[in-house]
Amino acid sequence: MVGMLQALGERTSRLPLVGAGHSRRRTGLLIAVAAAFPLLVPNNYVLAICVEASLYIMLASGMEIVVGYTGLIDLGYIAFYAIGAYSSALLATHYGISFWLLLPVGAILAGLAGALLGFPVLRMRADYLAVVTLGFGEIIRLSVRNLDWLTGGPNGVVGVPAANFFGIDLVEPMQQYYLVLPATVLILIAVARLGNSRLGRAWMCIRDNEIAAEAVGINLVTTKLLAFGLGATCAGLAGVMFAAILSVVTPDSFSVWESVTVLIIVLIGGSGRLPGVFVGVAAMIVLPEALRGLQDYRFIVFGIVLIGMMIYRPQGLWPNKVRRYARGGGAADHLGGRGATRVTRPGAATGPLLQVRNLTKHFGGLAAVDDLDFVIEAGRVTALIGPNGAGKSTVFNLITGFTRPDRGEILFKGRPIHHWRPSRIVDAGIARTFQSIRLFGTMSVIENVMAGCHSRSRASVLGIVFRTPRQQAEERAIIANSFRQLEFVGLGNLAYTEAKNLSYGDQRRLEIARALATQPELLILDEPAAGMNDRERLDLTQLIRQIVDLGITVLLVEHTMPLIMGLADQIVVLNYGRRIAQGAPETIRNDSEVIEAYLGVEDDSLSA
Repeated sequence: MVGMLQALGERTSRLPLVGAGHSRRRTGLLIAVAAAFPLLVPNNYVLAICVEASLYIMLASGMEIVVGYTGLIDLGYIAFYAIGAYSSALLATHYGISFWLLLPVGAILAGLAGALLGFPVLRMRADYLAVVTLGFGEIIRLSVRNLDWLTGGPNGVVGVPAANFFGIDLVEPMQQYYLVLPATVLILIAVARLGNSRLGRAWMCIRDNEIAAEAVGINLVTTKLLAFGLGATCAGLAGVMFAAILSVVTPDSFSVWESVTVLIIVLIGGSGRLPGVFVGVAAMIVLPEALRGLQDYRFIVFGIVLIGMMIYRPQGLWPNKVRRYARGGGAADHLGGRGATRVTRPGAATGPLLQVRNLTKHFGGLAAVDDLDFVIEAGRVTALIGPNGAGKSTVFNLITGFTRPDRGEILFKGRPIHHWRPSRIVDAGIARTFQSIRLFGTMSVIENVMAGCHSRSRASVLGIVFRTPRQQAEERAIIANSFRQLEFVGLGNLAYTEAKNLSYGDQRRLEIARALATQPELLILDEPAAGMNDRERLDLTQLIRQIVDLGITVLLVEHTMPLIMGLADQIVVLNYGRRIAQGAPETIRNDSEVIEAYLGVEDDSLSA
């Protein structure tokens, strides 16, 4: 069973993953072994444990989406399990609805409950989110305990009909094993496919750095809602199975401890590593049963084992394996119809690309930006300079939607964008880097760039789960585009390195590659040469020139004046949030107000 999850973790699909063919064959073989297991071990006690373990695998798979992939803390997760169980039990006992019809009903009701809970609470900080979800779980448990007229109160719903298959009630452990096995495998495959898709990458980006996630075009609210809803759907499906297998549903089955148990399963296996679900279930469900013969000592032994795991493998027992992708090609129209990469597109149109008018932003009594005006022409390099505290980074945050202006407007290609969310601005064609590098550190270099393609891809949840031809073609285009961007910035040989392990200069280049993957028309660079040595600055200068040669407009903040004077077509100078000069480098060199406020030297020293 562990091997089956390892194969599933390497994906059961036609995606261009290295070794995918071998993985599919191994998956098929291991599923066949799992199907033959009751014949090889015809022991009702063992099969009953396997059924219970399968239910927890289904639950943990949904929790993996919420906690492992997205990094959200949900301590009320078991409430969705209860919703699936109680809804199916009540509909089956009162209205005689078939188990097979109740499967989608319970899953959908739980998924809707997850989305409804998520909508008002997902903007909260992690600690508040944990408290609210814990409260939601307790509300559901206390509701089913006290609504005697509906749920039977503490006694629960009894006499739930078993699943019936062609006139046979599935009540024996072997029959129930074959009932839960297909559902478990299908959920694992679906979650594995979601994890290795544009949606799964978006979840992991949110987990690593929410600000950077927005900067590559990920809508935080929508993406988190999908995580909550899909995780709850898995729990609801398991709840329907639970009700049919036990034939009774009581409030005591959905205590806070059950949520904690599922969370521990995910953490033991390794957060964000789906194959680790099997390891966690083995530790939390199978191991206590295996130690049952020790009676009074089994929980002591079990506790020691868990403590040892936390001390020696706090990151989880399942190793973090970097996915490798086969290089290939993809049609341009699979990335939003705008070309597989900006690097290959023709030159940009001429004319004003960005217009800033009367832009004003106050923080308390401080005017960070004060009545600012400037225009950026397409296909040119504009530099924004000024002393520390002049408002340069605030201007960048205003343009990219991370800060809302108090007054004024920002027009991109004639459209006002100052009230847009960052993800929508990225989709419109503006990308940025940050003064303090913001990468997705636990993801590989290639996956960081693939995340940049998020706003240019459109695969839906169903398209991802069913691996439609369009979704597969789009994923191939993303991979091909990402490799091209890495080659363009000189990081092609580091594709499978974790981003956090790159050198400082390489991290800067990776951030630029990720921004280019969004296919921008305007690239905003916030102090890209900060912390670089002379050689790295020279390489960066050449890279920016190559970007401009592609027809991409560049706006940058930089304190290295030789770099600015050698690159910029236009310079805008700020001081105390106001523009004090604007013009060509030669004009700025000789502006007395600029020299006094910022440069502090005569122009001869700037030509070095």
